[in-house]
Amino acid sequence: MWGGQLNWEATVTGVSVSPPPLPTRPLPPPPPASGQVLGPLSLDAYCQGIAYTVDLGGFVIDIAPYDGAVADGGTVYCAALNVLESGIDVYSHPIDLNEACLWQYGEAAGVRQEGADPPSWTCIPQ
Repeated sequence: MWGGQLNWEATVTGVSVSPPPLPTRPLPPPPPASGQVLGPLSLDAYCQGIAYTVDLGGFVIDIAPYDGAVADGGTVYCAALNVLESGIDVYSHPIDLNEACLWQYGEAAGVRQEGADPPSWTCIPQ
């Protein structure tokens, strides 16, 4: 049995995250009637379906899933907070909201912002 001690020192600049693969898509709902919306966009569910990799200075860890989505102004990211109780937060590249609608509803869609605090979006058919 190994009796050494791990040093979990890392800085935000020393952490790199691989681009996330697309999450596993849920079954799409039936298509809407013309002129209707597809429905609300669930970014937390989208993020929770994504596995990601953290590189802590050469020590690579595969982790799944992100905790959920966080917004910073008009940009939304998937976030994993306090990864492995290290005090390090990991954020994805900005989420493509159209891609998230495609994942959730199974068809190409546009996005309409509904609320600002907290931000929310609705997927609309194209």
